[in-house]
Amino acid sequence: MDSIFNVSVNVLNEIDFDLISNIEEKLKNNLSISNDEINYFLSYLCFKVRELLSLKKSKNILDNKFTNQCDSAQSMIYNYLNSLGVESIPVNTNEVIDSNVIGHSFIIACILDNYYLIDPTYNQFFELEKCLSSNKIVINGTVVKCPDPGYFVNDYSLENKEVIINLLRSGFMKIDYDNLRLYGDSFYKTKTGVSDANMGSEFMFGSTYLKAFLKSKATLSLSSDELEEKGLLISPINTKNYIKKV
Repeated sequence: MDSIFNVSVNVLNEIDFDLISNIEEKLKNNLSISNDEINYFLSYLCFKVRELLSLKKSKNILDNKFTNQCDSAQSMIYNYLNSLGVESIPVNTNEVIDSNVIGHSFIIACILDNYYLIDPTYNQFFELEKCLSSNKIVINGTVVKCPDPGYFVNDYSLENKEVIINLLRSGFMKIDYDNLRLYGDSFYKTKTGVSDANMGSEFMFGSTYLKAFLKSKATLSLSSDELEEKGLLISPINTKNYIKKV
């Protein structure tokens, strides 16, 4: 199925497991880590999530739209980062943005005092046929159904679209207020039960989204044992002396 931007997800054909193991050790011991190391680490994590989810669906990773796989992805990411002692917050859009927006689950992680949004299944909201204006249904002036978030992203400037395209490709982004507003608004604008005259014009500030996301108390859908049973558990490469946070 065609997507708005036709972005291919990042595929790691060769993984430097020694480097990943070294990064895991640094994270576990709260040691200094470079931006390049963080980017490689998160690229590896998002690739593994997408790879395992695709295997579960018997799909090629390049063909998988990851529809309805966000809850599993969230649990996979949280359990892996938690095993390394990385502060991770599960977030659900219906709980922190509005109960009437399209529901979606993702992770906010804090790595060396920087926040990262990790969402390797965001791609599911960019299928062309779900992002057409014809998907909007209005009854008596009130919006009762919206297109997917990609519809609203397509109205952004070229520079803003590049931010989203990079997220679709890599599955993560380092948070700043501007890019978090782009991401959050793509869901906020799917709110139903609002006047059609106001649809798409409402927004929140990036700082508001961050505060809301950091207060999230979303419940994970799968425990580590359940992930293992389903073949979805991502474990540290070197499990020696790893301490799991409670």
